Amino acid sequence: AEVLIALLRELNKSQVKENLLPLQGHLWHCWCKKDKELYHLREKGNRSIEQHKSEIETEKQRIRNQQLTRAFPLNELMHSVLEILQNHSETQTTHYFLQWLSVFLDNLTAGHLEQLNEKKINLWSLIQTEKQKAPKSTDLQRWQREIEAISTEISDCTLGIEQLLREVGQIYEALEEASPTKNTLYLSLPQIAADLMISGVPIELMDGDASYVPLKWVAALFDKVSEKLGNKRVFVLSILGLQSSGKSTLLNALFGLQFMVSAGRCTRGAY
Repeated sequence: AEVLIALLRELNKSQVKENLLPLQGHLWHCWCKKDKELYHLREKGNRSIEQHKSEIETEKQRIRNQQLTRAFPLNELMHSVLEILQNHSETQTTHYFLQWLSVFLDNLTAGHLEQLNEKKINLWSLIQTEKQKAPKSTDLQRWQREIEAISTEISDCTLGIEQLLREVGQIYEALEEASPTKNTLYLSLPQIAADLMISGVPIELMDGDASYVPLKWVAALFDKVSEKLGNKRVFVLSILGLQSSGKSTLLNALFGLQFMVSAGRCTRGAY
């Protein structure tokens, strides 16, 4: 715990993900784009379908290899988190650790996020006012670019348990490409996530930042859930509403879940 605190406090707020969660950044977004193109084939040009698909597969493999290079050896944060989750299978201990870590991560960036969101709201107000006064003003585009930059920074410095578990899934998918059966870490990750999900921790099915479902990770996770719970019926509950209208708070209250509900945060994706 003390190692994690010291490590996180030293980092620049907007570089936390880039340094500690390397598999969720540019490489992952590039891989998702290539995988979607494999099915859409919108950029084929003069190439044959077979040639285009072959080039995409080669590029996907290259990106995965880059991910493996960046992911291993595991950095201090992911090594510590996985070590604790692997060595403490008791539900109470795990929940205590995750709650403690969640509170600390929230406090780490809360002030910075508040400032960014306030700046974003002020810019939106300026845009709405300017649209009424001068719809063709050059300031509108400049303010719009500033809002996009702020949104990117908010995403970059938002760090919670869901991002850590997303990184676990990415580690699994990257290892799946490189002799996974010989890797004990690879074999243990789905069981860790399945135990967490059964105990009430939200598990991400679709990456809300990349709009992509890591199918191999999700399939392995549900295989472990089925092994533990058997062939149970699945009930699906959907909850809709505007941002910050209390969706996560309602789910937490009704079902004892642990969605982040801090002001300025947004739960994106499917869980």
